[in-house]
Amino acid sequence: MKLTKRMKSAIIQSSIANVIFLILLIGAIAFFIVPRIKNITSLKTNLGEIYTEYNTIENAWLWYADLKAAALQYGLGQDLYIANLLRNVNEEFYKQNFTNTEAKNFISFLKDIESKILDTKLSSDYIKKDQTLDSILPIYTQDSTFSDVGLTDFYFVNYIENLIYTFNLSAQWEIGIGAIEKIGASHAVTTPDESEGENGLQEDIFQIPMRFKIEGQKSDVVDFIHFFENVGSIELQDKKMEIYSDRFISKVIQGDKSSTSYNIYKHQIADIVSLEWKDYPDSSTHSNGETLLSLMKGSQAREKVSVELDLNFYVSGVPGYRMEKYVQELLEDFDTLAQDLDLQSKKYTLQAYKFTKGEELQAISQLQNLSSIFTTEQENIQKLRVSLLKRENIQDTYELAIKYRSVLDWIEENYKKQIDILTVNAK
Repeated sequence: MKLTKRMKSAIIQSSIANVIFLILLIGAIAFFIVPRIKNITSLKTNLGEIYTEYNTIENAWLWYADLKAAALQYGLGQDLYIANLLRNVNEEFYKQNFTNTEAKNFISFLKDIESKILDTKLSSDYIKKDQTLDSILPIYTQDSTFSDVGLTDFYFVNYIENLIYTFNLSAQWEIGIGAIEKIGASHAVTTPDESEGENGLQEDIFQIPMRFKIEGQKSDVVDFIHFFENVGSIELQDKKMEIYSDRFISKVIQGDKSSTSYNIYKHQIADIVSLEWKDYPDSSTHSNGETLLSLMKGSQAREKVSVELDLNFYVSGVPGYRMEKYVQELLEDFDTLAQDLDLQSKKYTLQAYKFTKGEELQAISQLQNLSSIFTTEQENIQKLRVSLLKRENIQDTYELAIKYRSVLDWIEENYKKQIDILTVNAK
């Protein structure tokens, strides 16, 4: 069949249209589909890497450096305990204790570790050891905040007085609270509430030096000396910790409960540094073959004697992270009370015309005065805030916080009294 000009023209136009369409199609593929395919391929590759990383984390957990970076990224350092923990756990410790070499995933591995730790901490042996350590090496703090777990000045003084009473002695003694010394330190410090360096989890050991001049019957003085030779002494037998005990002293310390298992030596660790008898302890004129100890506990037991001795009592310090938390809570309480006080002071000052009684007007005046005190203390509190952030000397920061806490408590108590007056009278 012979093609006409019209047919040839139609074929040419159709071919041109097909070429244009093909060019447009190729262009569309090049500009739209190919990039999407590449993007999908890239996403697929990334997803594969993420999935591989997820499986690695799920089974082996994060590397040490990644954990530190994640803690910084997600603000875990806001918790003071976690911040100190991360700061003091080194890479070697992390590898040894948090590397999962088992087939189970890391969460299961971690739960097993947690279970083992809880089993240990809840075991009767662990609880007994913990209670024993608390009794012979209590945590010391100047502030009563930690009195539920430790020893304050008040309880320490009370303990010394109970000892003197228990051993039927008259005594002159100097409390060395102002000269507490850190064991191993080259200088004395004012309080054991200190955590030097960066280890805020560490509880350092401190000694409280004291000097006694005691008078009493020889038998009681001998018991007193024997007590300090053995109090808090620990014996380790087959990995079990036992406090030394004997039947030499038949006394119960004032304030303790007597029982069949009572051990008078289960008290704060102390030792004798020096001992000086004013007179020779044996008053007999001739030797009868008895030992000095048997004489003082026997035939000469009721004779009076005077002795001077230096003692060291030992305590554990408050961990640094707990001191940091104390300061942080003080700052938070200060900000909250300052805001409330400022608000209520302005409120009742504006409403002063509603009150006519002298007590009410005085309460408003007191609120204004308390608000002024807060304004005065702002500079000191800001310095405290900066010191906490720098963490240069948590001891000094903590001691200042204790002083400011007493001021804050006094202001809060008075603030509540004035608000009660104004609230009751407004009804």
